[in-house]
Amino acid sequence: MVRTLARKLTYAAAVAWSPDGRWAAAADTDVVLWETETWERVHTTPLGASVNTLSFAPDGSRLIAATSSMEVRVIHLDPAGRPTGRIDLWPGHRSSVSAVCWSHDGRHLATAGYDGHVLLWDPATGRPSHVLEGDGSAMWSVAVSRDGTSLVAVSMDGTAHLWDTGTAVEVCRLRVDGHLSSCSFHPYEHRLVLGGSAALYACEVSSDAVDDR
Repeated sequence: MVRTLARKLTYAAAVAWSPDGRWAAAADTDVVLWETETWERVHTTPLGASVNTLSFAPDGSRLIAATSSMEVRVIHLDPAGRPTGRIDLWPGHRSSVSAVCWSHDGRHLATAGYDGHVLLWDPATGRPSHVLEGDGSAMWSVAVSRDGTSLVAVSMDGTAHLWDTGTAVEVCRLRVDGHLSSCSFHPYEHRLVLGGSAALYACEVSSDAVDDR
């Protein structure tokens, strides 16, 4: 350990690096920003709701906070990466927002919620372009493939759901023992890793995937 950054956060449930590595963010009900060259604490943004996860936009223009208030809160950043003071509220989920993920090119933003839904947002308008419904179980994590064509979300009941982002069609479900809590796509290939209570699963996404429910 090289440095302790904060002891006054109630519970740092979410952390994130900016794409250029210049900034680090952490949040409880406030989002705190550090400049990583000096580790100076430079800004605090009160949100008034517990933050479950944070994610910087690929171009560094926004910081997305998935909150317990059923809203996605969007902190706008200036060209240097500091908050401008503008915060947009994007409603859409019916319960706490558990996860958020950008596509590599910034064209897609996906969020998962305890309501069992995954929302695919249009980042330009702040409106959901698709509401992807699972089987009713709380969604805990979401990931988008590098090329933006596939989206996977995992649920508490141990199901991984795979959607085509262009058509919003669910093309496959995979059920495992126990529950699933995390998922991540390979940086370049259509492979992914699922993390659960019973095991860690390495999967390949086939181009001829079919609905195997």
